[in-house]
Amino acid sequence: MRLVIKRLAIIGAVLFSLLLLAIGVGGPAQTNSATQTNTVQVLTTSKLSRTKSIPIAINSGNRFTITLPSNQTTGYQWRIGKQPSGRVVKFLSSTYNAPSTKLVGQGGTETWTFTVVGVGNTTITMQYIRPWEKNVPPAQSQNFAVSVK
Repeated sequence: MRLVIKRLAIIGAVLFSLLLLAIGVGGPAQTNSATQTNTVQVLTTSKLSRTKSIPIAINSGNRFTITLPSNQTTGYQWRIGKQPSGRVVKFLSSTYNAPSTKLVGQGGTETWTFTVVGVGNTTITMQYIRPWEKNVPPAQSQNFAVSVK
């Protein structure tokens, strides 16, 4: 039952984020400060696709986050497998968000933050790996097709 509620909450968060982007809530900030940016959570997903890129549309002047399921107790963590074009987006930071429960082995999420530096298209490839394992394919891989207007 908890798993069903958790999945429904994640799906709701993804749909709400996409709705906000569609209506333009993620547009550039209208302020007097030229250095202020909005951070838009564009993706929180537990549904990954090895064959399809997940689209991310973002306006110039913003930051955006990608939040992915992660369980660092297993030794796995996300990494950027293919760097995005530095003329479009740049990686800022990543954090591991531990689960709110005290259950041993319970997974959390990783949140990756990027900033938009220019207009264009690029791909971010994320790979779920154990850093010490060499010449081993990632357990999961996901492409994100980023389009900046």
